[in-house]
Amino acid sequence: MLKIFQLMRSGIAVVVVIVGVALFASPAGAQWVVNGSLASNTTESMTEPRMASDGFGGAVVVWAQNADGIDPIGKIVVQRWGTDGTTLWGSTGVLVSAPLIESGIHYRITGDGEGGAIVGWFDGLGTIWTQRVSFLGTRLWGSTGVPVTPAVPAQSEAPTVSPLNSEYGPVALLQVNGGVLIAFTYFDTDFDVYIQKVSAAGAIQWGAGAVAVCAAAGSQGPPTIVSDGEGGAIVAWVDFRNGNADIYAQRINFLGTPVWTTNGVAVCTATGVQDQMQMVSVGTSGAIIGWEDKRNGLPDMYAQRLDASGTVQWTTNGKPISVLPASTSGNLAMVSDDNGGAIMVWVDTRLGPPNGTEIFGQRVTGSGTELWAANGLRLTDVPFNIGGLFRMGAARDGTSGVIGSYLVFAPDGVRAFRADSTGTSLWDEQVADSTTAADYSVIVEAEAGAAIVEWEDRRAPLHSRSYAMKTPMIASSAGDAGPARTPIALRVNPNPFSETTEIQFSLDAPSDVAIDIYDVRGRRVAERRYASMGLGPRSVFFDSRNDSGALLPSGVYFLRVDAAGQYVTRKLVIIR
Repeated sequence: MLKIFQLMRSGIAVVVVIVGVALFASPAGAQWVVNGSLASNTTESMTEPRMASDGFGGAVVVWAQNADGIDPIGKIVVQRWGTDGTTLWGSTGVLVSAPLIESGIHYRITGDGEGGAIVGWFDGLGTIWTQRVSFLGTRLWGSTGVPVTPAVPAQSEAPTVSPLNSEYGPVALLQVNGGVLIAFTYFDTDFDVYIQKVSAAGAIQWGAGAVAVCAAAGSQGPPTIVSDGEGGAIVAWVDFRNGNADIYAQRINFLGTPVWTTNGVAVCTATGVQDQMQMVSVGTSGAIIGWEDKRNGLPDMYAQRLDASGTVQWTTNGKPISVLPASTSGNLAMVSDDNGGAIMVWVDTRLGPPNGTEIFGQRVTGSGTELWAANGLRLTDVPFNIGGLFRMGAARDGTSGVIGSYLVFAPDGVRAFRADSTGTSLWDEQVADSTTAADYSVIVEAEAGAAIVEWEDRRAPLHSRSYAMKTPMIASSAGDAGPARTPIALRVNPNPFSETTEIQFSLDAPSDVAIDIYDVRGRRVAERRYASMGLGPRSVFFDSRNDSGALLPSGVYFLRVDAAGQYVTRKLVIIR
């Protein structure tokens, strides 16, 4: 470190180097520990974590922190995980709203596109807030955040019995150019869905009253949101306008104007209850929506695609994904397959004793073709009782497959699995064992083939904690695939450098190689592509120029090398 200080030519450069070292100095895998790494050293309870990718192979996580440890309500706290398991925002995380707002509930999180996070939450007193935290862990939108709905009625005005099962005030977030689109429900005479845009600087963009997504009769919500590929969003929700739980959706363009039918287009208005909805973007071609459907009595899995104009593309009222008599399907999780389609995974009871509950999944193309077996493929096979009543999670694996996390009972714990693009199970491993008394797991993608799982953990008496583990990391039992392949070995010499440096790495299989350079705001400033490199030691030279041929200014940058389904990130320092 002293040598780096001696090489710096300005005080600004010294500060930036300190930041880079703090964020990326540890070797891959150095901080993850068996049964999880602790997100915060607080003595209070940490309940119901929510998580998003930070865009750099790590994750940002939010939880409610309180003294009683019972309800997911309290102070809203965030933490950032480095891909190596290092907590990057201090030993206790960052309080997103200070002075203290201790009644936060229904919180959600998304990355800000620059290594930081954006959080939205309902304060339980009548206002929905949002706050942005920089990649350094600094609150950017004031000490308390931005009030998105200053005139929202208080929760006490809501009816005693809600058709939305007490889902009052939930928000859905979509990062846009460092800012956020935040969709939410609130109650006036019934529950309606609204949306607001907040700029990267924390300024409200679409008027003090927000934009009505749906204000139809009956209640609507909670919302789900994905990008429309053009700076706007597609929002979907559960809708009671017909006296039954249906699915509707609306597209909001980049100006904040609803562009489909007023109050939304019908996705499914079949008999029975349709809920537990998930959605993935198909870019400028619309979205694919999946849901749990009880039109046949027991819950089944259905899906529908909407194009950019809001027209349904598959069977009216949805395409059946898993419809079997005398079995139940639930806890749907859904990810893009990165090819215009989607992968749906769910908890399924079709096997019955002695197998009990297992995870099944289906991959469906944008045209509605099911690529795996009819009614889905079995993706897990473990001698445990899967927690069918608890949320499971899913993340992209970077190669058109899926990585999922789920809870098991007797003994309690967390497991994760990976299935490839054909639905073939690659591994199913233990993330946390029975000593952790794990509950409420969430998952986000890390690098290709790996993910980070976070869960609420009751191994300590009185208070719950939040732990995380990167998967795959350790073999858990016979039949598990064990650790992931060794990350790409990488060396940069010299570093720091002024004009040219050599990037040295070794490939364990022939591969195309992608090299990208990012600045500290997460913007890609240079890219280099190399086709069909052979296995073994390889090296390329980086001339410190951007893609237009101009020299990059002095400062800290981040190098990412992608090859053979793996990637590695290192810090670069340029000194002019």
